[in-house]
Parts: sequence; structure tokens; C-alpha cells
Amino acid sequence: MSDSLRRNLYICLVGLTVSGVLYAVPRYADLYLELDWPALVSPGLLMRVHGAFSFWSLLLLGIVWHAHVRLQLRRSPNRTTGVILCAGMVVLVISGYLLYYVGSLEAREVSGVTHTVLGLAVPAVLAWHVWQGAKIRLRSRRR
Repeated sequence: MSDSLRRNLYICLVGLTVSGVLYAVPRYADLYLELDWPALVSPGLLMRVHGAFSFWSLLLLGIVWHAHVRLQLRRSPNRTTGVILCAGMVVLVISGYLLYYVGSLEAREVSGVTHTVLGLAVPAVLAWHVWQGAKIRLRSRRR
């Protein structure tokens, strides 16, 4: 994967994570813990920023699929975390779509919790995937 694509992917992921956390913490603190957590930024603005990053991420994920995933899927020893990442991204996209478009409160609640939990898990899995990939590349260079 090119350095430019990697850099764009990381910037986008940080933007998605930060905007999502800044939105979710006050909302869930109030909803589930009955804490009056102050919102640092307007929730509406955060959702617009998060939405913009999500559109950018869809473009980047398409590029990553073509430039990295298809090629590494057959031969990479780092395949397991890659497949978990791909599955997590698919569920994030679907749950985000449902949050935006579904009308049922119950479905929105399930989608919201799913989206939040995966939104926090995916950066950790990506960090593990990158770290494992770096270890694999370092081992292969030593041989």
C-alpha cells in the first residue's frame, strides 16, 4: 500500500474515531448513566463532520480493497486480522446507514450500540493488523 494511501486512511480513521467519540460519550453518559456530561462540540456539527469522514472512508476503503486486500487475501499470514477488519468495516457501514435511515427506535438503538462498539474496536484491530504486518515484513527482510 502506498504511503499516501496509508496516510489518508489513518487521518480519516482518526477523524472518524474522534468525531464519533465526541458525539457518543455525552450521549451515552446521559442516556445510560444519567450523567450530565458536557458536549464539547455541537452534536449536529459532529454528525456532519463524522458523515463527511464516512464518505471519505468509503472511497478509501474501495481503494484499499483494490490495492491491498485483494492481493493480500490469498497469501498474507496477516489474513485473520485483515478479514476481521473487513467484516468490521462492512458492519460499521451497514449500522451507520441504518442509524441514518431507519425510523424504528429499537432498530436505531441496536444500530447505535453496534456502531459505537465497532467504532471503538476497529481502530484497535487496525493497530494490531498494522503491527503484525510490520513484524511479518521485518522477519521476511531478515531472511
